[in-house]
Amino acid sequence: MRLWYNTTKRIAKKKMGKNWAKLNSGKDLGPGDLITTCKGYNERIEEITPVWNNYGLAKGEYVSDFDIITESGGSCSLIHCCIVPARPVEEILNYWLYFTLNQGREWLKEVKKNGWSCWDRIPEALLEGKEVFDKDGQPLYEFCQDYEKQARFPEQWATEVRKADESDDS
Repeated sequence: MRLWYNTTKRIAKKKMGKNWAKLNSGKDLGPGDLITTCKGYNERIEEITPVWNNYGLAKGEYVSDFDIITESGGSCSLIHCCIVPARPVEEILNYWLYFTLNQGREWLKEVKKNGWSCWDRIPEALLEGKEVFDKDGQPLYEFCQDYEKQARFPEQWATEVRKADESDDS
């Protein structure tokens, strides 16, 4: 895939400036590829769409970003929040450990105070020494948010929901 149409590579590259290398790495991405998202861990791409722009050109277009939908249904931007290639599990763990140990305890208090329960599982598990991520750097089932559980682990999620409904009926 070319990142420009009806213009020259030089002009397209000039328009994108420092983002050119990142865009160049994005043109080879496709469904199933891993990227690191702004959530701080890796996710698989469900869909990727180039964003074409003609700003400042009399004619022609160039790709200024890639819109990415992840398997869990999250929406990402290659330029603004994704990292390619995906980070190794060790780097993801180091990021979360650094965050948890340096600001995580105060943040956890704020999370609990405001009822944001979906984000307290990973830091708490790390503080307890638990395994949190799989070999791809994606969170294990018990550390996913509900919408991620439903998208990434549909059978396990459906079983969990059925059990919860049965216990509510009792």
